[in-house]
Amino acid sequence: MAVMINLPDDATILDLDVLTAMYGDSSEETIVFALTGFYLAASGYMQDIQQAMKASNLTALAIAAHSLKGICGLVGAKPMAGLSNQLEHAARSGDTEQLQKALLMLPESWQLLQQQLKLVLKQ
Repeated sequence: MAVMINLPDDATILDLDVLTAMYGDSSEETIVFALTGFYLAASGYMQDIQQAMKASNLTALAIAAHSLKGICGLVGAKPMAGLSNQLEHAARSGDTEQLQKALLMLPESWQLLQQQLKLVLKQ
């Protein structure tokens, strides 16, 4: 499964329809609350992934990627959820080639998502 990095529009990076459907509320207050919590949690999982890689701990990497995948899915961060899924499966299977590919894409995907979050949270 390939994950596109050069995304066609901002809605592809963060689909707020997923978030509002989950909460049943599209108010600014709810979106800001949810995305702020998401950002804090996702940042922690990104740090966990980096630490697991430094320690060559594939189990910890798979766990962090799984957690990141879940919260990305909940807020509509579909590309990042897909990449986290790739990372999780590569770590669990020990597929170092796929793991390296996913890890190379991770910083750019995270940066794009952060940029989109900042835009949404400023509105």
